[in-house]
Amino acid sequence: MSTSAASNTNENAGVAFAIVLGAGAATAIGAAVVFFPSLVKLTSQRVLAASLGLSAGVMTYVSFVEIFAKSVSAFTDANHDENMAYIYSTLSFFGGVVLMKIIDVVVTLLSGGHHHHHHHGNDLKDPSQLERESCNNESEAPAPVTVGCSDDPVAELNEWHKRAEQEINAPLENTVNDNLSVG
Repeated sequence: MSTSAASNTNENAGVAFAIVLGAGAATAIGAAVVFFPSLVKLTSQRVLAASLGLSAGVMTYVSFVEIFAKSVSAFTDANHDENMAYIYSTLSFFGGVVLMKIIDVVVTLLSGGHHHHHHHGNDLKDPSQLERESCNNESEAPAPVTVGCSDDPVAELNEWHKRAEQEINAPLENTVNDNLSVG
């Protein structure tokens, strides 16, 4: 290996490591937001929708463009001409989409029309209450509370905002009441 190639690799390793650290930090910061009710209260429906749209676009780009190019390359490496490799890759991609849909239909039919395990309804329950109810009902495993599965996700999100505000104000009210009882 030449000296210039080795130094170029070392420069790229630092940039790659910085990008990995940045991605890890972004994930950690994004996940930590849920532990602070004041930050949950600041969530915006537009920001959430834009974030989900962006991540869906990125995943579509990665799966269709990068993996598709690798698929064409693999078919070419397997001694198929470039046109046939492109056709095989296209058929494989859309065959996977059809297979995914078939599996979804089969799972729905086998589960009696329900293939997810969280509670629906307009009332948000305390997670400890859900756990107690799940423990009393042995046929169903405990399921986490999820946002966005009700018929009115906007009202559900607004309810979560209201609860976050109550959590923020609760310590303040307890502090004021404790100070009044001491004095």
